Amino acid sequence: MLSVARTRRISRCYLTPHISKALSTQQVDSKLVKIASDGGNWLYSWSISDAFSTIATRNLCLEQLVHGLRFYNSRYLWKALAGPTSTDSFLVCRLMSRAVASKNLELALQHLHTLRTRGLPPNPDAVNRLVLLCAFYNQPRLANDIAKWFEATYPVHKFDRSIWLECAAASSFARYDKTPEKVGGGCILA
Repeated sequence: MLSVARTRRISRCYLTPHISKALSTQQVDSKLVKIASDGGNWLYSWSISDAFSTIATRNLCLEQLVHGLRFYNSRYLWKALAGPTSTDSFLVCRLMSRAVASKNLELALQHLHTLRTRGLPPNPDAVNRLVLLCAFYNQPRLANDIAKWFEATYPVHKFDRSIWLECAAASSFARYDKTPEKVGGGCILA
């Protein structure tokens, strides 16, 4: 992507001219991290992360990169998560919550799968929101399976009754929506 010198030039564009000449390397690096986590331009986040990864002594945290890309669904983020970096449960749960907030069920399920395959414990609030999203999208079996798996795997965390009620409501809605009823006179209503 961009060299470190180029990213420093980018960061100096955001600084006032009389201040930028007196900055140390550490101050420029902190400004770069601030720009990377800003999210205004996703290309800056990736280029700054790429430039920092070439320097062994400095490393832009993956969480700051994800924070900079919080408004974008990036297919390259999966490559970054699959890399040698150590991702923690908090980061992947934030990604899952972001996918749920944007009503992207498939992406949220992929993040849950990432948590399961790496053996990381999911955040109960993020799983609650995911179960509610599954119920909202008329996926009651999926919602029930995720809820049962979570409570069986992590018995300390129990779902609220409202979560189970949403699962039951979605299940009954899906069942009766698919089953036509005969109403007097042989008329079939869906």
